[in-house]
Amino acid sequence: MSKNRKDRIVRQPAIFGGKFLKPRVFDNFVQRQIVTTLSTKIIQGIKAALVVAPAGYGKSILLAQTSDALTNKDYHCYWLSIDNKDNDPLRFLSHLITLICTPDVLERHFTTSHFVSERKATIDYIIADIADILERKTSKHTIFIDDYHAINNPEVHSILNRLILYSSEQTVFVIASRNEPDLTLNAVKVRSEVFQLSRKDLTFDLDETERFLNASKQLGLNHKFVSALAHRTEGWVAGLQLASLAMIGNDDYETFVNEFTGTDRDVTDYLGEVILAQQSDEIRRFLLLSSVLERMCSDLVNYALNIELGQMMLEQVEDRNLFIIPLDRTRTWYRYHHLFGDFLRNVLNKEYPNIAEKICRRACTWCVEHGLIHEAINYAISGGNYDLALELIGQISEDLILESGENWTLMNWIQKLPGGFVLNKPRISLAYIWSLVFSRQYCVAREQINMLKRYCEQYKDKTKPEKVIQINSGIKLLLCLMETASDNSIYARELLKEWIHENPSATNQELLITHVLQTYNSLFTLELNLAEASAKKAIAYGEQCSIGYLVSWTYTVSGLVDKIRGNLNNAAEQYIKGLNSNNKGANEFSYMGSLNTVLLAEVYFEQNELDKAEELLQNRFEYIDSEAVVEVAFAGYRVMASLHFLKAGLDEALEIVHLGQESADRVKLPRLKALLSALEIHFLLKSGRGKDAQIVAKNCGFDESRAPAFDQDSRQVFQEIRELVRVELNLHNHLPKKAMSILNTQILLCKEIGRYRRLMKLLLSRAKAFYALKRTDDAVADLSLALEIASKGGFYRLFLDAGDEIHQVLRLIVKDYSSKQTESVIVFLGKINELLFKENNNKQSETAHDMLVKTLLEPMTKRERQMLDFIKTGETNKSIADQLFISEQTVKWHIHQLYKKLGVKNRTSAIVKASSLSLI
Repeated sequence: MSKNRKDRIVRQPAIFGGKFLKPRVFDNFVQRQIVTTLSTKIIQGIKAALVVAPAGYGKSILLAQTSDALTNKDYHCYWLSIDNKDNDPLRFLSHLITLICTPDVLERHFTTSHFVSERKATIDYIIADIADILERKTSKHTIFIDDYHAINNPEVHSILNRLILYSSEQTVFVIASRNEPDLTLNAVKVRSEVFQLSRKDLTFDLDETERFLNASKQLGLNHKFVSALAHRTEGWVAGLQLASLAMIGNDDYETFVNEFTGTDRDVTDYLGEVILAQQSDEIRRFLLLSSVLERMCSDLVNYALNIELGQMMLEQVEDRNLFIIPLDRTRTWYRYHHLFGDFLRNVLNKEYPNIAEKICRRACTWCVEHGLIHEAINYAISGGNYDLALELIGQISEDLILESGENWTLMNWIQKLPGGFVLNKPRISLAYIWSLVFSRQYCVAREQINMLKRYCEQYKDKTKPEKVIQINSGIKLLLCLMETASDNSIYARELLKEWIHENPSATNQELLITHVLQTYNSLFTLELNLAEASAKKAIAYGEQCSIGYLVSWTYTVSGLVDKIRGNLNNAAEQYIKGLNSNNKGANEFSYMGSLNTVLLAEVYFEQNELDKAEELLQNRFEYIDSEAVVEVAFAGYRVMASLHFLKAGLDEALEIVHLGQESADRVKLPRLKALLSALEIHFLLKSGRGKDAQIVAKNCGFDESRAPAFDQDSRQVFQEIRELVRVELNLHNHLPKKAMSILNTQILLCKEIGRYRRLMKLLLSRAKAFYALKRTDDAVADLSLALEIASKGGFYRLFLDAGDEIHQVLRLIVKDYSSKQTESVIVFLGKINELLFKENNNKQSETAHDMLVKTLLEPMTKRERQMLDFIKTGETNKSIADQLFISEQTVKWHIHQLYKKLGVKNRTSAIVKASSLSLI
């Protein structure tokens, strides 16, 4: 990262120090019972408290008083005030990091480069890091989040939801909002770990109203006036506060109270006008003009309002308690209470219709001079200076996308500009489209691409030719990425070929990306040789590229090719290289970190390293659920569902599958939906629910009664999924010949292009069909070929889950055909036998007969194991008989039974076979 970029990224949040400062609680504030109630609930142990009420009901003060109460009980309390700019997830997270982290962690997060494609997993990492930091804190702590109603981005809701769910027991979140937050907290609500306060709870009762007006404000009102104000404000705190200000210096309380009616906005407008009328012309004008500023300090006020007494005016406004809130402890930065600020701006627009734009333009100039570019852009847009806004956006658009990953921020600014205005700066337009693509807003992205194309065509005579070429190149690369992410691989493949041909001078980084995308698309189109060549080229360009996460990507696609080729060990090696490359400059929860981790988990699952696979997939569901590459998303869902199937049963597995299907529908990935539906059918069949499997197959168009509803490009791939489902259904329904007709063709195709991973699965299915047709030699031949491939990659899980028919054929191979197998296959079979024995030994409900049919060898008796141990040490039959106090004839009988189970005829063969099967 360049020093200038780093300075901009670290410097920008400086103004936000006030976001972490809770409102000051003065001694004369009313001490409310509700503060004790909320504090007690937190101490008793809840995960979250929600304070939901309209503006002006004292939410902020309630939170501040609760914070003070908890601090007195040795709680560590944090405060965060929200505004609408915090809808950007990374911005929101940066505030939380700033709030709770030590300086070294803060520096790491603010200076980390977040490439757009890894933004989602970067968020996952930061969430995990925050949860980890909070868990390691020794004291109990509460995080107060005020003004949360400013958040309307579902992604931010999801972040906070996850933090609440996954943070330690000693962490409590207290959230204040004008409306019900869109948080899905059912899991903690059912455990009574969420406490909620509403408008009714925050309303001042008569006693609190009396204490507020007479003890705090010292108005000395009689019971009649207090009761009238309590009734007419309906306990609305802001109304009471405004009324108290309006009554200062007014001796005719009765007239004021009698004329005072209404609540909420009517009260604000009425009392606001009364309060304004009490101010000097100088103060009144200052209040109106300064209300344009989001935040203000004396220097900004002086410049924006073209005055010289800004500091004095701010002090006077604060001294008069005119709803101004300090944002830092030095009282340098301030803002108005939201309600009062809205009121002032409404009055300003009526009295001075055009002055707000002028103030915004001057504020923009000041912010630019002081390096506050984000603030400057907001003022430029509000001031109607769109050219300047676009110029300023252009200065940081690359930083937003490549460095800080603030896609939402960029999109928010562009969408506030007049329609099509961004086209005046094609480079920014391209950055905007990148943001849309990585936010999965493909329809809007396509619209913008078409608009940019038309713009370039219209102004091509006024644009330098090389600039036009550069823009068109950027558009096509975006289309390549978008089509790949949308699983339109055939079209994407053609676009990529064109792009590579049209851009001979492309950078190594661009060429790396194109070859990675080409590998993905070639896997979809079953062009494995092209995929392999593209992956090698990507790695070659990666060796000339210093960006670790991109280098990581090249190893990922290379590993995918190895996996399809049936070489799991090579695939694992590539994924580990990818992780190492990623971790040099990013973190394990970055996009590339999660990508390689999920695929490595799949390898471990295939190799039956279930604990390793499960550990790697911890906290990765959010990544899997947002992954656009079908092969990767399906790998994640399949392994998670399979682990649940093995440990918790069918229902748990189907829950994962159904979540994946919902995601596939949501992001319009029909191939992922088809793969997951096939997986659902597989689980149902394994659980003996054939009728349910048939229903799912029919609904998905997998059976023979319906044609697949897929476009032409996807039909071949869908047909492949469909035919594998039909094979499983036919075998389940005892129709091996129908299954065989499909399998013969598929096996030939897989052999031809080298899809050995799929070939193994097909060979196992055909072996089942052969076995059902009593063609034992053919079943053994298919299974032997599958074993030869599997033994090189360690595909243990495939055989462990293959079912009784395959295990019967494996027993035949172990017993009668072992002499025809290679050493690696014999060792592989020994491991399978050991794993089957271990898995079934862990199932307490298994009968002896169940145990017998679920291992490759008949279980040995205690005597037979003793014979094996004696044979290994070279003991004679007589010596064995003497040591065991049995006859030699009995020894011979046990040894004969041992030979029979091992499928051998002499001692030497017994030792070799037993060793290869890991029995000794």
